[in-house]
Amino acid sequence: MNPAACSFNLTHWTFIMKARLANRPDEDICLLIQAQEAKLNYLCDCGVASQMTIKERRDVGAIFISHTHVDHFAGFDEIMRHQLGVGRAVILCGPPGLAENASCKMRAFTWNLGYDDQALSYEVRELHPDGRVQLFSLCVPDWRPQPQGEIADAGGVAYQDKAVTVRYALLSHGNIPSVAYLFEAPTRTKIKPSLPHRPGPWVRGLIEAYEAADPGRALEVDGAMMPAGALFEHVYAQPGQRIGFVMDHLGDEANHARIEALCGGADQLFIEAYYREEDQEMALKNHHSTARRSGEVARRAGVKAVIPCHFSRRYQEDLQGVIEECQAAFKGD
Repeated sequence: MNPAACSFNLTHWTFIMKARLANRPDEDICLLIQAQEAKLNYLCDCGVASQMTIKERRDVGAIFISHTHVDHFAGFDEIMRHQLGVGRAVILCGPPGLAENASCKMRAFTWNLGYDDQALSYEVRELHPDGRVQLFSLCVPDWRPQPQGEIADAGGVAYQDKAVTVRYALLSHGNIPSVAYLFEAPTRTKIKPSLPHRPGPWVRGLIEAYEAADPGRALEVDGAMMPAGALFEHVYAQPGQRIGFVMDHLGDEANHARIEALCGGADQLFIEAYYREEDQEMALKNHHSTARRSGEVARRAGVKAVIPCHFSRRYQEDLQGVIEECQAAFKGD
């Protein structure tokens, strides 16, 4: 199949974050997310990262795994290959058992050379249905999981830094959980072009006063003192972008309720469209969603844009039809 035959754009830009499918449409799923304020990249699932540069792979700082079926985790080794000398811990989030899964992959290789403080290591966070997050470390040369305690109630947050908060929900994929993720950039305070004064150091004070709801704060603007509140009409809060990543799940009401709760109102939702609706019996048997049901839950969740991805290989000659089925359901057609 010619990837160019798919009509949707594989690069989806937002002001604060950008998300890009790092795999071709007919390859196993891998989503790259980058944020303006983050030095490192975020990666969702490790299918085939054929559309990532070596630098992008080396600069992955956190990996978010939905589940460890081969088409979602087979590329973990290839990402690791380009990170061996990064000298930092890579965050690895996913379902229970992930630490042992990653450990087995690392132990499949021979580690007989000397290693210094530039060696790669992993901080694993296993996300449990009861809200617990178990912590493990994986280090060269043994790579066996070392327990590092747990967070009794993480409040549904898998990861957080200054650029993004990553929330999660566990969906049913047969007898195993599949983790859905939502990336949220924080709200930013912005200055409108209508600002009537020449910007200067005082602008920081204006922003701080606006965020603190302190209109009486005195500012020195163009050599004169004025209350910050006099300029509040030229300031606004810009909500951070929200990007959802929802992979393998049975398209039933229980999973749909969890998806809506996690991804409601998201700017973009990357979601599996594994089967066509005409093959719903197979979808039910294999605990997957159909393109139509994924489009329907995206519409019900009120997301602004749905990006169907992760298709069964049976549709390689007609991926466009699968995409159109999802988009039609999203539009309510």
